[in-house]
Amino acid sequence: RERERERERERERERESKREKEKEYVCVRWWWEKRKIRKFEREFREFVQEELYLEAKKQSMKRKMQNHKKKKKKKKKKKKKKKKKKKKKKKKKKRKKKIR
Repeated sequence: RERERERERERERERESKREKEKEYVCVRWWWEKRKIRKFEREFREFVQEELYLEAKKQSMKRKMQNHKKKKKKKKKKKKKKKKKKKKKKKKKKRKKKIR
């Protein structure tokens, strides 16, 4: 009987240790999964931010080009100004001296 009790106790201890290991394993696994998820989220956030940055840069370049084109057009318009005509100088009439 004592042997049986001892065996039963031994089995119980083994079961308990198995449960503990299982818990530990589950805990570590959960931690690992959590870590993977965090890593993925961080990478995703960085990717999104990078995309937004590139999109903003693209828009900025477009705006710069449009402004540049506008400036060029304005410069061309300035070049088209009409030339002012030179005024001809009027010749002064020489007065004849009256003979007295």
